[in-house]
Amino acid sequence: GTGRRSISFVVADRNAIVPSPVRHLSTVGMPIGPPVDFNSDIIHGVYSSLDLILRHGLGKSRLASVRNMEGGIDNIVQRWQNMMEIFLGAQVHVVVSLGYSPDEAGLTSYKRDLADFLQSASPVVQESHRTRERDLWRYVVLTAFGAEDVETTELSIIEARDIMFRVSSTIGESRVLEAVAKRAASGGESATAGGDTADLQRKHTAVQESLVKDVYFHGDPSLLSSLGFEGGEEGYVRLQCALAEHQGDPLIQQYMGVAMQRLLSAAGMDIPGMMNAAAAKTP
Repeated sequence: GTGRRSISFVVADRNAIVPSPVRHLSTVGMPIGPPVDFNSDIIHGVYSSLDLILRHGLGKSRLASVRNMEGGIDNIVQRWQNMMEIFLGAQVHVVVSLGYSPDEAGLTSYKRDLADFLQSASPVVQESHRTRERDLWRYVVLTAFGAEDVETTELSIIEARDIMFRVSSTIGESRVLEAVAKRAASGGESATAGGDTADLQRKHTAVQESLVKDVYFHGDPSLLSSLGFEGGEEGYVRLQCALAEHQGDPLIQQYMGVAMQRLLSAAGMDIPGMMNAAAAKTP
């Protein structure tokens, strides 16, 4: 199954961190719409373009700048947000050339049309998409976190489902829901000056901080260690990359979709439709 992830590239564990709103993604001189009809050549072209930007072009140097930021668990969320902005920005620039608008709405429409096409595509086309998406995501995460030499752990579907069941169960604990509510409420008065966008960004960050500090790294041993991914930040990166293999699994998506809905709700983010973007990206 290909599943509908409004902003794809949010693997089972990309769900770990909810993507920030896409900012500053304007493109100049590109005609918009109507979108082209999908075929396998278009999918191949999209990945070739993303490879050019992220592996050889400006995206590569921007990912390197994320790697050069101060490390450590306390700074994971800021680096993740910067990485996702680069990653989603590259996608927006590519899909604009297919007739989609140069913003998050255009990217969401592209992902929806892609999912529709893949549902009736041949198994060969589906598998090609899955592996290229997985490999590109792993490259982006490993490059941004300076972990290119880290060996990817391969998980069976049973192991991946067990991990995400435990992660989603932890997210649903009252301790975590209370913690994210506190994080989202702190600084709320000063943020009102920035309007709804600033408030939403602050709550997004609160959710991300809670996933890292109240879910994955909380306790001794931490959930991350108990799942077999020791090593602090490196273990976190390894888990993200390992789960990429099974990001399209319906059961994993269900686990994380329900858990993230509770977490977003606790943070005061009861926005219809937000779940499609969030469940697509949570660690």
